[in-house]
Order: sequence, then structure tokens, then C-alpha cells
Amino acid sequence: MTARPGLALPAILALALAVHLIWKQPTEPYFSGDETRHVMTGVFVRDAIRDGGYRSPRAYAERYYAQYPCLGLLVWPQGFHAVEGAAMLVFGPGLETGRGLVLAYLLVALVYFHSLVRGTHGATTAAVAATLLLLSREVFVNSRAVMLEVPTLACALAAIVHFERYLAEARSRDLLAFAVGVVAAGLHRYDAIFLVPLFLLRLAMDGRVRLLASGRVLIATAGILVALAPFYWLAYQTIGQQHALAASSGSNPDVVRHGWDRLTYYPLSLDFQLGIVGTLAGATGLVLSFRNGQRAKSRTYWALAIVVYSCFAALSEQETRHTIYWLPAWCVWAAEAALEPLRRFGRKWWTHAVAAFVVGSVGCWTLRQPVPWVRGYADAAEYVLANTDGPGIVHFDGHFDGTFIHSLRVRDADRRIWIARGDKLLYAVRSDPGAGYVEWTKSEREIADLLTRLSPEFLVVEEPPLKHVLPAQVALRRVLTERVDLVERVAEIPIRNNNIEWMDGARLAIYRMRNRPVGPRTLNIPMLWGGRDLAIEVPVRR
Repeated sequence: MTARPGLALPAILALALAVHLIWKQPTEPYFSGDETRHVMTGVFVRDAIRDGGYRSPRAYAERYYAQYPCLGLLVWPQGFHAVEGAAMLVFGPGLETGRGLVLAYLLVALVYFHSLVRGTHGATTAAVAATLLLLSREVFVNSRAVMLEVPTLACALAAIVHFERYLAEARSRDLLAFAVGVVAAGLHRYDAIFLVPLFLLRLAMDGRVRLLASGRVLIATAGILVALAPFYWLAYQTIGQQHALAASSGSNPDVVRHGWDRLTYYPLSLDFQLGIVGTLAGATGLVLSFRNGQRAKSRTYWALAIVVYSCFAALSEQETRHTIYWLPAWCVWAAEAALEPLRRFGRKWWTHAVAAFVVGSVGCWTLRQPVPWVRGYADAAEYVLANTDGPGIVHFDGHFDGTFIHSLRVRDADRRIWIARGDKLLYAVRSDPGAGYVEWTKSEREIADLLTRLSPEFLVVEEPPLKHVLPAQVALRRVLTERVDLVERVAEIPIRNNNIEWMDGARLAIYRMRNRPVGPRTLNIPMLWGGRDLAIEVPVRR
């Protein structure tokens, strides 16, 4: 079984596009909660470019956040958001622009991965391994949503490919491309720091640590530090405490593990990422990689698996998507195991059958999973915009605040509406209620007084509260139900979803404030993490 070099890669890229098109479901942004932040931060970059917000970045960002409190500034590096914002200038600020961009990153990742494996194991292994990578569950799921894992993987693979080429041929252009890949990865996610021990281990494996002292490598290293250090220092100063908490004790109690559970979590989760057949094939290929004649070309993948495991197993907060970066190694080993019949027995039909079985099993494991989607928040945004009479505030309370904020922003071209979040004004959580929960209003009377002062035109709330039920949320809904002198219920919109059990039967209730004053109002937003509290004046209705 041999792959035709001219056809294999285009066929893999076409398969990637076809799979994503066939399994596509119309949805509003919601995935993991993070997707809405990534999409809205891209919209922010787009608007900042159009408005000239880069002339006074802090003031612009604070005012924008006060109006649309759903940004991921400094929570993640802004490399992806900068690219996304530029794309949105051309293709518009919708969700599909962000998702299309992530799909483009996937294609880049597949091109680089295919090139890497072709150089170490040949064209046939490269074709099978690249197909397994695009069909692996973690890659597929995170490439159909606006998440940063696949873009970072693409940048990391680019850096790895050019690093290996520099080791082999010592060309300056590969060293430059390597440095660009490292900077790009570091500007997409902070966990790209795993590249540092990865490259050090690779040098040690080849006995070439002295290369670090060469002039060209020192210049490249200095360039990487100069490019990354300013942003990383700013992030450390503003939100470093939150990241340190997540790394040391976790920000979400549901994904924190200790002791033996922490050490075994990622190896035992391989079957979730690749399915049972893919995992068994990968384990078999790992064993085969220690044979004479296989060791030299396996070093890159050994280093990748060792470093990714060591870095992420050391963190308290563990999720399978964090180790998306070791999947290329396991896909190579699974591909090698699938091709073993050809090498051992010379039977092409055996090899065809085994390779098809492994690839098909991984694909079936991934694609049999229901594709979740969420709809209804756009309907609520359209209702608000159709019934508003000018600049004003909409108070939103619920789990998918970012879904509503994005839906309203893309429909409100004149940006008349300001959105106040319940979990900013009434209470606050630190990523997850289990990691920290505070209340700014201590009673139903205080809630009613705050709403009177804020005087939003509409209040939109999820009923019942989704995922977590917090005391302040219950109190707010009681106020909205009982204080008929303060608000009137004007609409109810069902939240439709697929395969999200805790959303079944949920709806968006829309209330309008009675006797709403039109005087100046100031949004006072307490900030739990980094920086100072915000106080922004809201435009008055004309």
C-alpha cells in the first residue's frame, strides 16, 4: 500500500472540508462558554480597527467592554483574535467567519503534519496519520467551534516542522520560520510554553544541546523573547493571579484531579480522543517504534508525547482538549501499526484492510457523537431591537450571556444598545461558582433598587437558570415575578438545543421596565480580576 504524493494531501484536505460540511449544524455561538468570548473579541478587534480604537486602546477597550461585557482580552493571548478581527473586516462579524477561520487553521495543521510525517516515515504513513488526526475527536470537535486549540496546534506543528528541517539542513530560512511559528503559537495560547521543553528535549536526544550557543540560534531566541515578553508581562500583571490559581488549584472543581488520578487521567483518556481501536493501534505503534531502525525517526514523536504529558499532567485543572498537542504522535504510531502487515508479510490487501479498519473506527467514534447546537438567543436579540426606542440598556442574566451579546451586536449596526450582565452587577463568579462566588446585592430590595437606578429598557433572563442555580439568580427572578409595579413580562422565547441535557425545557423570559426614567446613567462594573473597576456613562435617549 503506497500513497501517491501528488494526490494524498489534496484528498485529505478535501475530506476535512467534506466532513465539516456534512456534519455542520446551524447554531449560535455557545461552545464551552469560551467560544462566545473568542468570537466577540474578534468583533472587538474589527470594531477597534474601524473606529480607530488603537489610538487609545485602554479607554476604547474599557468602554467597549462596558457596552458588550464578553471579551477575552488578556485571558488568552490575542494572536487569534487579531487574525479573526482582520477576517471579520472582510467577511463580517458573524460566527461563521470565526468558524471558517478555525477550519482554515485545521487545513494548515494537516499540511504541516503531513509534511512532518512524510519526512520521518514516508508518504504512506503520512497519509494515514493525517487522516487519523483530522478524524480524532478532539481535533474534529475543536475545529468546528471557535476555539484556540486547533489554531495553536497548527502554529506548533509549523514550528516543529521548521525546527526539524533546521536540525537536518541548518538553513537560516527554516530557523526564521521556526521562530515565527513559536511566536505565533505563543500569541494564540499560553500553554504553547510546552514548546520550550519540547525543543530542549529534542536537542538532548540528538546530542546537539551545544547548538543553543550558536549565534543564529541566540538571535532567533532573542527575537522570540522580544516578540512575546511585553504581552506576557502585561498579562502577568493584570490576570496572572487567575492563571496561577487555575494551574495550581484549578478554577473549575469538576476538572481538578489529585495524586494517582492526575497522573493517569490523560493516558486513560486516549480512548476518548481516538476511540478504543485508535488507542490500541497507537499503543502498538509506540511499542514498535522502539525497534532498531525505527528509533531515530521516532524521536520527535517521543519528545512530543513526553513533554505534553509532563506539562499538562502537572496542572491541577485537566481536560482532554489540553493534550490535543500529543495527538499527532499517537496518530503516527497508530498509522505505523496499521501499516505493519505490509512490512512484515508483504500483503497489500491485509494492509488496506487494517488501515481502513483503524481509520474507519476512529472516524466512526468521532462522527457518531451528536453535534450539539443552541438557538433562541438571536430571536431574543431581534425582539429587543424591534421594540426598542433608542439608545438604552438591556439587562441579561444567564449562563449563555455571550451568545445573547454576540447575537445583539451583529444585529445592532448602530450599536445603540448597551448590555448589563447580572453576574457583573448583582453577583460574580470566578470562572466557576465552586472557585468563588460573591454577591454585590444582599437582598431582593437591593436588587430592585439597583434595577431602578440602572433603568434598563428590557431584562432578558434564562428560565430556569442554566447549569448553575445561584442565590442571586433566584432572588432576581423572584423580583421580576413579584414586582409587577416595576416590570412587566412581554415575551417568552424557547431555547432550542441538541444533546445538552441541562438545557431541556429552558426559555428566555423578556421583561420591560415600567416608568423608565431617561436621565444619565452610569454602569458601575466591579472587576474581580486585574485592573480597576469600570464606571462608564451610558448615552441618554433622545
